[in-house]
Amino acid sequence: MAMNLHNIVRAAITSVNPDQTINIKVFSGVDNSGTYAVLSYTETSAIAQIQPLNSEDIQFINNFNSSSLYKTMYINGDWSGLNRVTESGGDLIEWDNKVWYVSSVPEGWNETAGWTKVIVVAQTDEVEND
Repeated sequence: MAMNLHNIVRAAITSVNPDQTINIKVFSGVDNSGTYAVLSYTETSAIAQIQPLNSEDIQFINNFNSSSLYKTMYINGDWSGLNRVTESGGDLIEWDNKVWYVSSVPEGWNETAGWTKVIVVAQTDEVEND
């Protein structure tokens, strides 16, 4: 039986950096039947730890737009399918009154620790309410 170190230190982590609720919008297709193409998403919520990027992640994205706002999110559950490498488009996360685009999923530890690491970049200044 493997020891889950994340569960052992979880109380200490959340006492310093509390969990936050995020809204995940997984791209589910395009409706081209009307005048304009309408993107559709399947929405769900999850619990996440939001942190600044570490130095390795900063070096990785340094060749991208350096004026963009990036964050690392450690999301409870298996979110390894976010930011799929298909023609289905990118997935979005709503948090802190902003919309964030999932730019990469560098780590998936759902089977052992119960979380997935994603890197997101801010897309809008505020969430549009329908």
